[in-house]
Amino acid sequence: MAKPQNKTAANKPAARKSKDLDLSDLYDSADPAEAMAGMPVGEWECDLTGSGVEKDGKKTSVYLQWTGRDGEAEGKQGRMFYGIVDDSGNPGKGIGYLKRDLSTLDVEKDENESFEDFIENLTSLGLAGIIKVKQNGEYTNLYLQGAAMPASPDPDEKPPKSKSKGKSKTDEDDNDDDDEVVDVGDEVKGTNIEGDDVSGEITKIKGDFVFVKDSDDEIHKCKAEDVNKPKPKAKAKAGKAKPKADPEVGDEVTWTDDDGDDKEGTINKIKGTVAFVEDDDGSIERVELSELTVK
Repeated sequence: MAKPQNKTAANKPAARKSKDLDLSDLYDSADPAEAMAGMPVGEWECDLTGSGVEKDGKKTSVYLQWTGRDGEAEGKQGRMFYGIVDDSGNPGKGIGYLKRDLSTLDVEKDENESFEDFIENLTSLGLAGIIKVKQNGEYTNLYLQGAAMPASPDPDEKPPKSKSKGKSKTDEDDNDDDDEVVDVGDEVKGTNIEGDDVSGEITKIKGDFVFVKDSDDEIHKCKAEDVNKPKPKAKAKAGKAKPKADPEVGDEVTWTDDDGDDKEGTINKIKGTVAFVEDDDGSIERVELSELTVK
């Protein structure tokens, strides 16, 4: 392509070029980057490696980027797009498809979380899915068929161990088998890499790090040695009422926390065997239903 000629007025000096590099020469001498390898047709286990919200005028869409784990799809990527607002600013059908797929992955948006933050944080949850890839004419489309198990750690790598507190060096040498091993799904307490106290459920393990989701669904990166499973709770004191078999949303309840302190609050959400209880200070705590006593 011919380069455009610079036109300079007689009474003005020509524009100065960068002393460091000439962008035209840089472009002419550059080698094209390798094209992104798309996913082959078929059904594959994939990890969610990207997510975001894109806006173009009134039009808004969400993308989920998947990366294949094995076989012909290993390391190859594809995106699913959801049109949630059309060019006229009206709701699009994609919002329903997005909510359906995230429900399949067992992901829920917190009431106080912005939509943009919710979408951008999906990648940190260690989500995995079974993706069906179809060729429709010149387009390649991806469809979520179901959730997949999170990627397994390296079989040659030992599970991370949390630090053993209160042991001497000799005790640790003699009792290595007593070190506490943590795994995905465990409830733990400890500190994150910023030094803040955290408690919640391990959602992902990568090398010497674990990712802990707290009661606000926020993900914290922690060193495995800095988290521990809570110690078994002491037996309930005599005279306390027996726990109600099936606590319900709205019930006022009491319980004893991991530090042995008696607490009380109101259940505002129940998910599986876990209740989300709002205490007198307005903070939300995640408590096993079996540990609650209804007033």
